[in-house]
Amino acid sequence: MKLTPSISLVGSGVLGFGLSDAYDCHVYWVDGGTEAAIIDAGGGRDPDTIRNNAAKDGHDVSKLRYVLLTHYHADHAGGAAGWRKNANVQVICAHDAADAMERGDERAISLDLARQHGYYPSDYRFSACPVDRRVRDGDQIRVGRWTLETLETPSQARGHLCFRGEVDGKKVIFTGDVVFYGGTIGLIATYDCNLQDYAKSVIRLGKLDIDAFFPGHGPFELRDGGKHLKAAAEKFEKMAVPRNYF
Repeated sequence: MKLTPSISLVGSGVLGFGLSDAYDCHVYWVDGGTEAAIIDAGGGRDPDTIRNNAAKDGHDVSKLRYVLLTHYHADHAGGAAGWRKNANVQVICAHDAADAMERGDERAISLDLARQHGYYPSDYRFSACPVDRRVRDGDQIRVGRWTLETLETPSQARGHLCFRGEVDGKKVIFTGDVVFYGGTIGLIATYDCNLQDYAKSVIRLGKLDIDAFFPGHGPFELRDGGKHLKAAAEKFEKMAVPRNYF
């Protein structure tokens, strides 16, 4: 699904548009010309469909060089090991998420809870994945002609990142599971989802000037995306909690 000349939605599961495996988050392809990246890796059960969707949108899949992870939950990062092994890409994630990724620590990423409550099949397992680059707030990631900046946004997960930059003349942001369409949020009862951290992260995001808003699930916005960030931030600024997406 082509969203801008350089950005496509190539993966999306039951909480999105059904473009790929049911357990995939939104997976975005960022085409920088000489090289490309995907934002999040999906759950890892059917990467071929994600790759084929990118090719159908006219992207050269041989130019994929990076997997940028917003956080380590299985629907976003479960496919990272497979992409790294089979597509020879570099995996990039937050410093605070890297150890759990490399250990394949299912408790640290709350997969044990999610599986227990039926959100994943009983036989689903998270594959440990080496991390090629651990990033912190303000780091720059070059993808061909485009540069994305990392924003540390602890919220639904401790090691959560957003990625922002200017692509195709638009100020874009990939928010993972921090803020969704309509200013909703992804507060869940996991080990490391912290409400006070969440509030600080969202209030910070609400100050950004954004055109295109690309969340980890659900609808996106191409023209006035900052309004979704501001709506969530305004709730937290009034000591309230925004409506939950899940």
